[in-house]
Amino acid sequence: MTDPSREPELQRPGSILGTRVLRTEDPGLLTGSRKYLADLDLPNKLHAVFVRSDIAHGIINAIHTDEARTLPGVVEILTAAELGIAPHHGFVAVHPDFARPPLADGRVRFVGEPIAVVLAETFEQGEDAAEMVWADIDSLPTYVDAEDALGLDTETIFPGHGSNEALVILDKPRTDLTNADVVVRGRYVNQRMAVVPMEPDCCAAEIGTDGRLVFWASTQMPHGLHGQLAGALGMEPADIRVITPQVGGGFGGKAGIHAEYTVVAAASRRTGRPVVWVPPRSDDMKALPHSRGQIQYAELGCTTDGDFTGLRVRLVGDAGAYPSVGAYLPGGTRRMAQGTYAFPTIEFDVAVAVTNTTPMGAYRGAGRPEATALLERLVDQAALELGIDPIELRRRNFLADDVFPFTTLTGNTYDSGRYAFPLERAAEAVGYDTLRAEQAQRRTNGDHRLLGIGVAAYVEITAGGGADEFGAIEVHDDGSATIYAGTQSHGQGHQTAYAMLVADQTGIAVDRITLVDGDTDRVRTGGGTGGSRSLQLGGSAIRGATEAMVTKARQLAARLLEADVADIVVDTTAGTIGVAGVPAQAIGWGDLAARAAEVGDQLDGEFDFHQDGATFPFGAHISVVEVDADTGKVTLLRHVAVDDCGTVLAPLLVEGQQHGGIAAGVGQALFEEVRFDTDGNPVTSNLADYGIPTAAELPSFETHSTETPTPLNPLGAKGIGEAATIGATPAVQNAVIDAVSHLGVRHIDLPCTPERVWSTIRDARAGTLADPWRDPPEVFARLRAAATAPSEEDAAGAAAADGI
Repeated sequence: MTDPSREPELQRPGSILGTRVLRTEDPGLLTGSRKYLADLDLPNKLHAVFVRSDIAHGIINAIHTDEARTLPGVVEILTAAELGIAPHHGFVAVHPDFARPPLADGRVRFVGEPIAVVLAETFEQGEDAAEMVWADIDSLPTYVDAEDALGLDTETIFPGHGSNEALVILDKPRTDLTNADVVVRGRYVNQRMAVVPMEPDCCAAEIGTDGRLVFWASTQMPHGLHGQLAGALGMEPADIRVITPQVGGGFGGKAGIHAEYTVVAAASRRTGRPVVWVPPRSDDMKALPHSRGQIQYAELGCTTDGDFTGLRVRLVGDAGAYPSVGAYLPGGTRRMAQGTYAFPTIEFDVAVAVTNTTPMGAYRGAGRPEATALLERLVDQAALELGIDPIELRRRNFLADDVFPFTTLTGNTYDSGRYAFPLERAAEAVGYDTLRAEQAQRRTNGDHRLLGIGVAAYVEITAGGGADEFGAIEVHDDGSATIYAGTQSHGQGHQTAYAMLVADQTGIAVDRITLVDGDTDRVRTGGGTGGSRSLQLGGSAIRGATEAMVTKARQLAARLLEADVADIVVDTTAGTIGVAGVPAQAIGWGDLAARAAEVGDQLDGEFDFHQDGATFPFGAHISVVEVDADTGKVTLLRHVAVDDCGTVLAPLLVEGQQHGGIAAGVGQALFEEVRFDTDGNPVTSNLADYGIPTAAELPSFETHSTETPTPLNPLGAKGIGEAATIGATPAVQNAVIDAVSHLGVRHIDLPCTPERVWSTIRDARAGTLADPWRDPPEVFARLRAAATAPSEEDAAGAAAADGI
């Protein structure tokens, strides 16, 4: 269910922008004419099947491959020694010590780490051979818990590093909570998540007829991967072409170079044959980077009237076995710790550990959902302890509408905002007062179906870490157009959105405009897609390129029609260009392109767009749940989302992102969690054990938009791809806790599974509820004692975290 009205002052009469245009990508996806990586026709290809470690931490004595080499169809089996590729970093380097060998060399650090690769004529033959490869590994102490890994006297996972500290940020001591009337404290677990894209991570490589390496990857950032692959292989970038076919979901997990990419590319160069890697789901669940994985110790000072006096957080992060961008995401959580609130002071320390688990990366929101979850949990807990309605408590502490642009205490500059407005809209849409009355009545009646109402307000960062993008356009003699963008579409609807921008200036029908992206030979530069950057940066670049093309077209039309350039106008209704007031002489775009070709020219334009800073979408979600007091089962009854992503240019696409984002947020709140046993074995490495929601578990979402444009780009647009995920998770979690709060419950960790909820209700009734707070681990006191000054986060790492 959606709100078609939005904010009336930003409707654009007569323009295609702001109207509900159907996606032009979908027919090709539905009929199969658009191809995914597994559909590639690569004659004489070999299949790469990786042999993965079943030991979480140990010394490799030998890898036995002789028996497997004799099996039918096996062409070659490579270990680190045969591969001959030096260790390298992933999406971003954290420390030189953490460089990762593409195939484990001397030591394994997590279950699922590749130790060898089988190259076979068929996938099935490769699987059979991989089963026959075995390794002699001496086990070492294993750390799957980040707090344990940071403890005293632990064995270091990277011996030369000296500790299991991947990254440390120590703030200046500035938050004194001793003068607060009330201090609300909580230890919140933001659980480890798997990305679970519909299409697993995959790649293919071959040597072209010109001797160049052609590399296909299901990636979000082909140009970034192009440079990383050249560095890992020691090749000249000009000798590599990266192509991205259709991508079946990315969500942050498919950003940057992965170890398997390097191996596949090197194997193709070694054998001279195409090599393709498409893993089964169980491999993808172990190898594709996980995300989230934080333990947050949060304290909020309040007056008895509900005014916030200060925020203090100690955060333990998990980087997994090979720290990369995932190690920097807790820093992103810190940078978003201001949230929507007027905190007088913020003090925020971070300690990120190396563990013997799958390396951590990004997942929908990448550090920002964790910040909102922390704040909204703390604010709701404060509302309970102070006896103030959760909406009222937020109203009292929101940043005012007149403070923008606003520089936060953690260094961000919020571009525009009005944080109370979407919360008021959400409360009105959900019927908040009526729901509270129903909740009270159910409690009075002793109903075992407990009603919970959860509130969450959020602000997030989009297009952070690098605000440049490329766009280009060519108009053809049949009247169609091709646009080129440095972004990479993998389900967002870029072709439709960008075509709408072209149609708005030219009148060329959107279904006659085709997008080219994901090809480093055809698109000269690009930042890819991540951090909800595409429309505001890529869209602005396409808009600029179209303006340049129209300028060129007006000049050509003026010569052809023997008129002054100032008199040439575009009729976007008719899709023509001509002299103002003389429609009979107007020229169609196809004819004009043909005339340009006759004089050796082309009707085209390109543009490099730069945006001065990140944008900050915001919003409010209210979730309504029913909790069965006898079983702990949670049923999501309603979910109202009011998201503000600046100017809404393509409402249908925005609503799609809202629906998908809410589903992802609900998944974290109620179902999803990656778990390991004490030996480091993953126990959720398939979709039977790792629960993701389906439509059967979800109601029809009620999505609305408010529009507060950003001044930073000509479209007024901010990102929307991750916003609804950020708002949804804490709203649902708060709703579950609210349903049982009358029993004295103040917190339930994510995910709110039936077992966890039932156990909490049982303990509440027995009077044995655990305190939601315990003292942070000693690592923070130890780090502070050893520090001579506050530590700052690496600028490149911060930019990478904000841009993914």
